[in-house]
Amino acid sequence: MAWVALPHRLVNPKVVTAAELNANFTAVSTQVNGLLDGTNVAPDADLAMATLTASEIVADEWDLTEKLTIKLPSNDGTHSVTFKDGNGAAVLTVYSDGGVKFG
Repeated sequence: MAWVALPHRLVNPKVVTAAELNANFTAVSTQVNGLLDGTNVAPDADLAMATLTASEIVADEWDLTEKLTIKLPSNDGTHSVTFKDGNGAAVLTVYSDGGVKFG
């Protein structure tokens, strides 16, 4: 479960307008739908059945209990996914045409 907080302090006397409430709901939906990234998502967040787009994903350890599917945007070899060791050295690269490179 994740929490999104958008503090809004009401000072007495205050009449809350529909515009203020609508602005707060818009701000929350903007955070949730477009601004979640590595700086505001917990590293142990559950991404089950999720689509993640990133140029680099860093994780100490992945527990893949079922399967990991990586979909590349083409099948002509122009795209790839690279797995690196703890020092950042490439150990395996898989290309979108099915080619594989070790090291």
